[in-house]
Amino acid sequence: MHYRFLHRKDSMLIAAIDILDKVGIQGLTTKEIAKAEGVSEAAVYKHYTGKQEIIAAILEKFASFDDQICNTILQKRMTERQGILFYANAYAENYQWYPQIATVLFSFDVYRYTPELKAIMENTMRKRKDFLISFIGQSRQNENLACNIEVDVLANLILGCIANSVYFWTLQGKDQDLKSMIMKGIEALLKAQ
Repeated sequence: MHYRFLHRKDSMLIAAIDILDKVGIQGLTTKEIAKAEGVSEAAVYKHYTGKQEIIAAILEKFASFDDQICNTILQKRMTERQGILFYANAYAENYQWYPQIATVLFSFDVYRYTPELKAIMENTMRKRKDFLISFIGQSRQNENLACNIEVDVLANLILGCIANSVYFWTLQGKDQDLKSMIMKGIEALLKAQ
C-alpha cells in the first residue's frame, strides 16, 4: 500500500507493519516492503540498512504514542481515576484504530532473540509501567486516596487488562469492540479498589 502523503521512509515503515501483521516476522523482508511500495529493493536500503533497523524503527513508532498519552494526563492534571481511564481509553482507541500495531506488541520471538530489539521493547514496556506507578502514587499522595491495591500491582493489572484484551481481540479476528472490552475491565478494576 502506497501512502503518497507520507515521506517515503514513513510509508515504508507502515508497509512493514502491514506485512508483519499479515505474514509475520519471517515474511517481513526488504523485498516485500519494496513490492508493497512499488519501488526497488535498493530504494528500501536507501532508507534502512536492513530488516533489524526496520523493526527497530517500528518499535520506536510503537512507543512514540506513549509520550503523548502521558503528557496529556499530566498537563490536564487528571485525578487517579480520570488518568487511568484516559490511559486505557487512549490505548484501546489506538489499537482499534490501527489494529496492525497489535502485532508489534505480541512479536515476542523477535525481541527475545535480538538484544537491540529486546532492549527497545523492554524500555518501552518499563516506561509504561513506570509512568503508571509514578502517576498513581502521586495522585494518591496528593488526594489522600485510600486504596487496597498496591500501586505497582495496580499498574500491572492495568497493563495486563489492556494487553490481554488486545491479545484475545487479535486472536478472535479483531471483530469485537476492543475499546468496550478494555474499558469494562478497567472499570471493574477501579470498582474493586
